[in-house]
Amino acid sequence: MNTLIRLFWPLCFLTIAYFAYIQVFIMPGILVDSGGFTPLDTAITGYTAAEAKAFFLALQASGNTIFAKFHAFDDMIFPMLYGVTLALALWILTNGWSKTIRIILAAAPLTATAVDYLENAKIVMMLEMDAAKIPKSLADAANSLTTTKYTLIGISIGIIIVILTQRFIVNSMSEDKIRIDNV
Repeated sequence: MNTLIRLFWPLCFLTIAYFAYIQVFIMPGILVDSGGFTPLDTAITGYTAAEAKAFFLALQASGNTIFAKFHAFDDMIFPMLYGVTLALALWILTNGWSKTIRIILAAAPLTATAVDYLENAKIVMMLEMDAAKIPKSLADAANSLTTTKYTLIGISIGIIIVILTQRFIVNSMSEDKIRIDNV
């Protein structure tokens, strides 16, 4: 278990650093290219087919360079980083639990990663099309994948928060009991 913990912290910091890199160095260029539209795959609550079409029309008008490069490289790396980091966190936090439960819990963020890659494939398909001809069904499919990805990430983070909160409460109660016993 110590090896996993030693692996977790550098991976966690790398994931956070990569996210910061995307926000600071990549996102401003995408926002300029898209006329201020945020990328579809960052829409936690989803988007409509009309919003997808407007985003890609704006990208086409600007030459569509930064977003295309982002999806060619950065949006292939980041999903792997967050998926493995969250899965490892869940695996470590559930040490001592049944292996089946640990596998199921750790599978949620890894499934989010797989869904993210499918979402990216749909977005790249729309990116390569004439934006005016993007079918509603394709935009809707990409939207469903986006919201599923964020649901799985939210569930993963929620489980981590619940486990950490439960541990904090138990540890606090133990400290209070020790203080009472020493009085």
